[in-house]
Amino acid sequence: MRRVAGALSGVFVMAAILAVWQWRATARPVFFLPAPSAIWDRLRGDWLSGPASHLFVSGTAWSAISQTFQTAIGGWLIASCAGIVAGAVIGAVPAARDYTGAPLLLLRSTPPIVVVPLSIAVLGVGTAMHLTVVVFSCVWPVLLNTASGVADIEPLQVDVARLNRLGPVRRFFRVLLPAASPKMFAGLRVAMSLAIVLSVGSEMFAGAGGLGGAALQAQNTFDVPALWATLAVLALFGVLFNALFLVIEKYALRWHVLRSTQ
Repeated sequence: MRRVAGALSGVFVMAAILAVWQWRATARPVFFLPAPSAIWDRLRGDWLSGPASHLFVSGTAWSAISQTFQTAIGGWLIASCAGIVAGAVIGAVPAARDYTGAPLLLLRSTPPIVVVPLSIAVLGVGTAMHLTVVVFSCVWPVLLNTASGVADIEPLQVDVARLNRLGPVRRFFRVLLPAASPKMFAGLRVAMSLAIVLSVGSEMFAGAGGLGGAALQAQNTFDVPALWATLAVLALFGVLFNALFLVIEKYALRWHVLRSTQ
């Protein structure tokens, strides 16, 4: 009942915000702040005019959505795998932490948007460029959180695994990875948000289709309702992906929740 009440409270607050927004935009119109009803009309016309078999998403809209989220999910998966492996090695080997501390500090402090023009110059405008931007931005939260989680493992756990003659691979999957998984999933969640943001940002910078390209086109033509409709689509899919990830995280870390409540 508490969760239901919390969800209903959130819906009520959102409805109140939309009502005030609609009233304000109708009473005193502002060019760059259209009414929610106008945004909904544009959203329905541009994005939700397809058949029911495609969840009412039109063909052009589906192509833009799939392009953006294929880049985001692909880059996120690559960054996650690389970050987990590298973070586990750095966290498990003290010498590796000492030697990589300064380079990691320099690289993670580099603004992700700076990588976009460099990637365009080297790779051109294409899938490789978008993936490079997403991977570069997303690998650091995963790597640093994994390294921190592995470094914080009790030495007794590693000693017990060695006494039981577990090899390096089995120690990684049965001791290091489970013990570091709470911090690792925190980094994965941050990386997923960055992946969506950077995939759209790189598309806007390069004007290369997708949701970013649609937002850029609406901006260049001063089509404000279309711009807000594109932002609404992006926000909706971001919420859906975040909710899906939270379900996966809750299932994967159920042992950690049970142990913390005991």
